[in-house]
Amino acid sequence: MEQKTQASLDSLLRTIKPGETPFTDDYLSNAADSALKQIDMVIHRCKGDDLNVRAMQNCRNGIAQLVEEMCHRLDHESSEYNNIMDVIEKLHEQLEIANQSVKALESSHEGVSASATAGITALQDELADLRLQLDKAEREKEQLIADFEQERIEVSAAGTQVALQLRRIQSESAEYRKEYPVTLKTDNEKLQQEVGKLRAGRRDDAKERQELSLSLRKANTDLQSTKRKLATSNETIVELQEKLSQSTHRERELHALMLRDSGQDGETVYTTLSSAGHNIACRINTYLYQNTIALHGAYTDRDVNYRLNMHWQVRTASMIDMTVLASPWGAPILFLLPHLAENWNKEITADLEGRIEAAMEQECPQLFKRLMDGQDAPLSELNLSKRAENMLMANGKQSIHDVGAIATPDYAELEGCGEALTKEITNALITWENNWEKANGTVEEYRRSKLFNVQSKAIYNREQRRKLKAMSKT
Repeated sequence: MEQKTQASLDSLLRTIKPGETPFTDDYLSNAADSALKQIDMVIHRCKGDDLNVRAMQNCRNGIAQLVEEMCHRLDHESSEYNNIMDVIEKLHEQLEIANQSVKALESSHEGVSASATAGITALQDELADLRLQLDKAEREKEQLIADFEQERIEVSAAGTQVALQLRRIQSESAEYRKEYPVTLKTDNEKLQQEVGKLRAGRRDDAKERQELSLSLRKANTDLQSTKRKLATSNETIVELQEKLSQSTHRERELHALMLRDSGQDGETVYTTLSSAGHNIACRINTYLYQNTIALHGAYTDRDVNYRLNMHWQVRTASMIDMTVLASPWGAPILFLLPHLAENWNKEITADLEGRIEAAMEQECPQLFKRLMDGQDAPLSELNLSKRAENMLMANGKQSIHDVGAIATPDYAELEGCGEALTKEITNALITWENNWEKANGTVEEYRRSKLFNVQSKAIYNREQRRKLKAMSKT
């Protein structure tokens, strides 16, 4: 992203910078001088009447004037080009600072993402091992079942053979008993021995079947344990993914807070003229918290909305700052630099008024409602004397909002306004505000006195400071 931005900026600079041309200033100056000399030679050699000579002299003077105006035009274009290059260099410096901030955020984010990715990879490896163990247990279980089934079939076949042999032996014994009754006892003992051996083999088969059952139960237990570990691993992976998503969201929030706290959120650039006629770039930045900003001079607590936790700065290209505060009637209050006051760009004031009204609408809805109602209310609602009303209208004040936006020191700058009229207008405005609050509800407190009663938890009072100092000595 940084390389693309740098490439686009270099391309822009190449389009602004003039290319090489053979028609230099010396070339054009010599050409103009040669043309004028040719005209002078023609005038000298002219044999006509005075009208012809005068017409040729007028033509020569016109060409000389045209050459001079072209020189002035070229000088003006060079000044404009130099101003544009200065602005682009400033923008390039701001871009470098922003890129460094973004790189710092990306490095912190990469650290969190790398740790989360390493944890997920380790869990995935463990999960793969558990799955291999599960497959192995399944194969052992199937092998045990197959062995058990084979043993059962073999034992069943052996039992069948034994039963057949027993029947055959019984039949042979019956026939033998008939034929050889003397040896019957000896043959019976042999048969009893064979039966004992068969019973011992049956007991061994039963023992093997029991061992196979125990192995099968153990395999089932291991299988259930592996499944539980697998479920736990899946839950851990989901938790890590959620933490990674929260970290990404937090990174975006921190980036937005960085832009807001540094005044770059909504930064706007305007151009105004100095008293010497030079173009000066002015940047408007919005900052939080204005309660600690002191206001000196003839201003009073009625002039500034101290409850509005915002202030603004108008920063010139020469790094001179003009701090801007908001009045309860939405007007910007600032000490305008003397060399900018004569040709001040009114668009800057309009932009500041828009920012102040937007902040008041969010933080002081009642004050904002009174401001909107004051824009629609005519001067007649103040019930002023004819003299005071004519003076205000002569100074371009048409509504209650226009009168409320006048700061205390600005009354002295109104043409035809003295101390008596100032007091009359101020009292009438206070009466109108009180009547509006009775009809629409109390507005938010905007004076400094109430705000100073609120103490921050991070600031110790005198008693706490005294105790801490005594504890440090002991």
